[in-house]
Amino acid sequence: MGYVATASPTTLRQRAAILAAIRAFFAARGVLEVETPALSPAGVPDPALESITATVHSLGQPPHYLHTSPEFAMKRLLASGSGDIFQICRVFRDDELGRWHQPEFTLLEWYRVGWDDQQLMTEVEALFQTALAAASGRAAAATHPSVRVRYADALQRAIGAPAGAPTPVLVDKLRAAGIDVPANLLHDAVLDLAFSTAVVASFDAAAFTFVHDYPASQAALARLKPGDASSPGSRPSPPASRYSAAASSSPTVFMSSRMPASSGAGSWQSSRPDAAPGGAFHRSMRTYWRRSPPGYRTAPAWLSASTGS
Repeated sequence: MGYVATASPTTLRQRAAILAAIRAFFAARGVLEVETPALSPAGVPDPALESITATVHSLGQPPHYLHTSPEFAMKRLLASGSGDIFQICRVFRDDELGRWHQPEFTLLEWYRVGWDDQQLMTEVEALFQTALAAASGRAAAATHPSVRVRYADALQRAIGAPAGAPTPVLVDKLRAAGIDVPANLLHDAVLDLAFSTAVVASFDAAAFTFVHDYPASQAALARLKPGDASSPGSRPSPPASRYSAAASSSPTVFMSSRMPASSGAGSWQSSRPDAAPGGAFHRSMRTYWRRSPPGYRTAPAWLSASTGS
């Protein structure tokens, strides 16, 4: 059987340069690199993620699981007083294979203790610029404008309805725009569909776009933002209750950013973004670059960050 390399030496060097630049970026800012176990005796509770099981005879009969992200292990380090930390590692997710998905990919996850979302967005933008410069082989990459928009404002502009509109109204707006809406989607799943199809398509393709202040109903593993007037008194619903059997998206996006193919950052392993990225965190962030319009290519599969609060 012959072996065909899927990455050229140029691509491998480019990837190595990006990884080195990321490590230097965090080292200069005093963020500690850590490494946590990839094997766990328990899977994740997220209903949208499928863990890959592993048989480890030396550890006994019960199955073990390859981590879908290092989030839980890193939060244990935070709870023990580690301070700001980051990790670059391989992660594994079952039932994911296609244009946006791979069962194994590289993920960068970092945590900033005591930071708010505005500080973290500023750092994400600086990290992107650093990674793009490393990918291009230049001291500094071409700068791109940065846009920050509230979820409610982005949705209103894209489909002409607020997130709190009745579900049938949202469905009618999407169908009027030519978007196929599967039957029996719950409200948050409809919002996910609206975001991934209409809202993301409305972003400036030449800019970093940060979306913040998601609806409280889509908060996950994070406390609500104090004083959020968009959903007074509301509490996040259990994740499993937000999605019907027809909904296959994973609500785990806080910010989305798209970069042109000319940036040279498209050589990284790409696995997610999801087809329908919807809800996310008020106090935590996940970000990715996506291949929406023609001529765009996916860059790092996941860049994940949290304020650690």
